[in-house]
Amino acid sequence: LRHGPGLLVFVSLGMPQTTLERLVDQAARADATLVVRGLVNGSMMETARRMQALIGERQTAFQIDPQLFDRFAVSVVPTFVAISVW
Repeated sequence: LRHGPGLLVFVSLGMPQTTLERLVDQAARADATLVVRGLVNGSMMETARRMQALIGERQTAFQIDPQLFDRFAVSVVPTFVAISVW
């Protein structure tokens, strides 16, 4: 169970690879969660493969959540959102 502030990093797998790699590095250092809006080509397996290849050995969480994009009115990526988790 995690308490205190959390950080969400909204990204798109369509972003340049070097940009995504830097964001993953930053997310790992900040204990942040990467958030993507949807599936790559409508496939959960392809999305998971792409994310695993991107994250590699780094300890970084990711989630697929279009509702978070709506909740925080994210229309441009990357977007960083700090939240309180209690």
